[in-house]
Amino acid sequence: MLVALDILMVLAGLAGGINSGPGCLWMYLLGCAFFVPIVYDLLFTFRYKAAEVGTAPVYTKLMGITVVLWTLYPLVFFFAEYKNTLSETNEILCYAVLDVIAKCVFGLILLNSRESIEKVTDGGYETVV
Repeated sequence: MLVALDILMVLAGLAGGINSGPGCLWMYLLGCAFFVPIVYDLLFTFRYKAAEVGTAPVYTKLMGITVVLWTLYPLVFFFAEYKNTLSETNEILCYAVLDVIAKCVFGLILLNSRESIEKVTDGGYETVV
């Protein structure tokens, strides 16, 4: 379900970027509506699952980066596409910086957390009830 919501969120952003005027705002709001359950699951549902398998510290770092950065994307979109207060150059720069931080920092934390991940994938964890 979350993958479908993510796809719909991206498609709404695309439609908002193509549209102008009220269509842009409606697509933005629709994309935000698809975003809310994704953030909810990241903050709550998956956090509890990570605690059950013993990867809560790693998950908390990754989830924090994801939620903060993913929340900045719609803000950039809002100011660039709807409010027109960001120039095209600044919009591209903002997205580039967000992409690099989101992917590279996320990847580095993940790579430095191999022990926790291997512990889970090998099945060598204790379920916390």
